[in-house]
Amino acid sequence: MSALSVNPPFPIFTDSDGTPLENGYIWIGQANLDPQGYPINVYWDAALTQIAGQPIRTMNGYPVRNGSPTTLYVNADDYSIRVQNKNAATLYNLGSAAADVGNISSSLITFVQSGTGAVTRTVQSKLRDTVSVKDFGIVADGVTDSTSALTALMTSFSSSGFRGVVDIPYGTKFNVATVWAAVPVGVILQDNSSINWGQPPSYKNKFLVTYSGDSVSDDTQEIIASPHHPALMLLNMGTDVSVAAASRYATILQGVGKDYAGDPLLGWLWQFAKDPSANQWRTSMRLQTPYNVAIKNPQPWAASTVYAANAYCVSDGGKIYTTAAGGTSGSTAPTGTGGSISDGGVTWSYVQAALALDSTRFDWFEDGKSGQYAPSAGIARHTQSAGLKSWYLEIDDSTGTITARDVTRGLNIFSVSTDAGLEIGTATSPNRVSITGTGPNAPVTGAGKVENGGATNMSTMVPPAGRTKMIVSLRFDNSNTTVVHGTGTNNLTLKGGVNVTPSVGQFMTFEYDSTLSTRWFEVSRSF
Repeated sequence: MSALSVNPPFPIFTDSDGTPLENGYIWIGQANLDPQGYPINVYWDAALTQIAGQPIRTMNGYPVRNGSPTTLYVNADDYSIRVQNKNAATLYNLGSAAADVGNISSSLITFVQSGTGAVTRTVQSKLRDTVSVKDFGIVADGVTDSTSALTALMTSFSSSGFRGVVDIPYGTKFNVATVWAAVPVGVILQDNSSINWGQPPSYKNKFLVTYSGDSVSDDTQEIIASPHHPALMLLNMGTDVSVAAASRYATILQGVGKDYAGDPLLGWLWQFAKDPSANQWRTSMRLQTPYNVAIKNPQPWAASTVYAANAYCVSDGGKIYTTAAGGTSGSTAPTGTGGSISDGGVTWSYVQAALALDSTRFDWFEDGKSGQYAPSAGIARHTQSAGLKSWYLEIDDSTGTITARDVTRGLNIFSVSTDAGLEIGTATSPNRVSITGTGPNAPVTGAGKVENGGATNMSTMVPPAGRTKMIVSLRFDNSNTTVVHGTGTNNLTLKGGVNVTPSVGQFMTFEYDSTLSTRWFEVSRSF
């Protein structure tokens, strides 16, 4: 004789959603047989004198008699159980119960997850979704060295073909390099041990390390994402530096969404690597998908679809297109790399070849060198400030000019241009401007030196044709010129808005940017 159930308040029978079974049915029968077809006697009392009719009803997970929870008794050490819901649909079967319910094998207990489409599994298979090293007798006491035991466990996983997550609890002591080297492909370690990373058992700030025994062509990605934060991914902690991809010791990526294929759409990535050619450390910052494209999240072009103005789409093998006016698309997808591409309803313009496109990359090396790569024409600057002086090195791809510029004094230290050759110690702008004013003597034409023979009001400077941005430094060789403040086209806008008459040897620096204003703004003066 053995007790089938425990006394309240411990419910033992649950519905398919895991809640205590209400108004259900319990059948108890012969071991390894259908309990509904082969029932055995079940009793209300330990003396086995009061037989309980089957099926037995449940309330709040308990067997009940006359509306009250009770204990059931059977005169057998081995029996089977069937549990049904209020509609008499079978929820699960318990078979070959040795002595009592607590000794039933987990392989004989069924499990159904809540939610539409859930399938029936055994409790054993469910519990094996994640493996703990404690299941194999490995002790996590912060003292016992489990290197050999963990290595042997990883070897057994390799031979058995196990693929899944292995949990290593805090306090498990082992040699990280040795154990990780034994991790087979497809096994992911969730390492909470912490003490193997220089932290004593009493250290309060624990951390989790995720490691997978993947191959170079099967990198595991660790993704953190939320609706209000960009995704960060840490990739590839490999040691093989023989090829470019594997030389990236770590990569941090910023995701700005998902592309049309469901892959992360990247804004930028930061890579830490060993540079094989120079045998030194390198860190690189790479800007990826252009901002105006990324925020539009282009999707595949579709026929007969309404597109808003400035919409983006993907077509022709991954090419990106945009439309200025929008409209309803026709039946022919846009192709090619030109402008004014019609699909029969909307006019598109080609933007770029793919969503993932390096626009700029910055590299810093262990020996202090740095570099920049830009796939299209642009300006690269290296800026350095020391004390009261500030200078930068500018490389203008559009003009083929390399200039070292002293911002404080408004001078080019040197400038090398495919057009003008080499200039040393010139005024800030190598291109000449026309200086105009009023007075008894005509003003000198040319940026750099201002020397009028008599009193002259200098009110404007006219930039060369085609120049939209300039910095001009003026040196005054006498005190005959009055610089006049103005706010009109090509006027000189002075600090404080007050006219000034520079003395001999004094400097004034002006900046012109037609994208912001048609005036010249004073940047600095030496007096």
